[in-house]
Amino acid sequence: MPGRNKLGLALCLSAVLGAGAQVKPDALILYRNGEYERARTACMTELEADSGNMEAYVVLTWSLVALGRYADAELYATRAYERIRKDPRIVETLGEAAYHQGKNDQALAH
Repeated sequence: MPGRNKLGLALCLSAVLGAGAQVKPDALILYRNGEYERARTACMTELEADSGNMEAYVVLTWSLVALGRYADAELYATRAYERIRKDPRIVETLGEAAYHQGKNDQALAH
């Protein structure tokens, strides 16, 4: 009987503790699944918590390009490039965003 009580207590604690926990969406998984708007939202939330999160900037800019929001992608990619570091994924996104806006010379410069 004592083992049964421990199991019951463990299940109750698990249910109580798990009920309040929320799973943070993984922006990269959302992006890879084609859920670009949800990925964008997840990245924005991550950047509110940590404005230096390069991975969030990368997935955010990829998502914005996928959504056809090239000016926004360029804005956030430029911000990441200038403030954090010159990541090759950001450079590629800068070029792609510029190209889709007809800024071919600028796209080639990246």
